[in-house]
Amino acid sequence: MLFLDVNGVRRDSMRLAYPVYRFDCGDLTGDGIPEICIGVVKPTRYWPQGRRLFIYHLYRGRYIRPFWLGSRVGYPLSDFSVCRDSVPACIHTEEYGPDSTKIRNEYFYRGFGLHFRKHLSMPINHVSQ
Repeated sequence: MLFLDVNGVRRDSMRLAYPVYRFDCGDLTGDGIPEICIGVVKPTRYWPQGRRLFIYHLYRGRYIRPFWLGSRVGYPLSDFSVCRDSVPACIHTEEYGPDSTKIRNEYFYRGFGLHFRKHLSMPINHVSQ
């Protein structure tokens, strides 16, 4: 369950249908209101590990609303974090690249969804599946 309290008063809540592995927030749009980034485990037929990134917006500062319920980034997602070093903030991901190598990428929000900005490093290790 995700709750939004404003000045000690419960304004909104939302039930998450999938297990959560990561929770983070940051101003991805540059409007001064942070977006809520939730990593969920949502298996699919082709990716049973099924980690996804869902982004929610605080509508009028009082209501939790879906902003981007992306099915995938460039490669299957392993983990993510919000980098708040700039405005708007960006998202750093760890993804399973070709041959199960783990790679790190940076994305930014534009219009509808995340857009690739750059690779952050070369493959960091080889993982077995």
